[in-house]
Amino acid sequence: MSRAARLLLAGDVLASLRMHPLAAPTAAVTVLLAVATTRLAYREGSLMGLWKDPLGRVAVAAFALVYAALVALWVLRFAGLLGGPVPIV
Repeated sequence: MSRAARLLLAGDVLASLRMHPLAAPTAAVTVLLAVATTRLAYREGSLMGLWKDPLGRVAVAAFALVYAALVALWVLRFAGLLGGPVPIV
């Protein structure tokens, strides 16, 4: 994931997708969750109402969906599917 993120930051989107297809969605939902929590903390002074805030609900749901996909991809790759384990270089 870190190599795919570095490739994404360098602007090599295709190589990043080849390395890890969920690097970009993971970065996007992490930023979305950071924005939602920062916004709510600034407005309310607390994160207790995150699930009540529309942006917070979207951020948490998207985060859970992408991270469930990450775990599923990890399991499939560990089993030798979808390109198998990526070699460590």
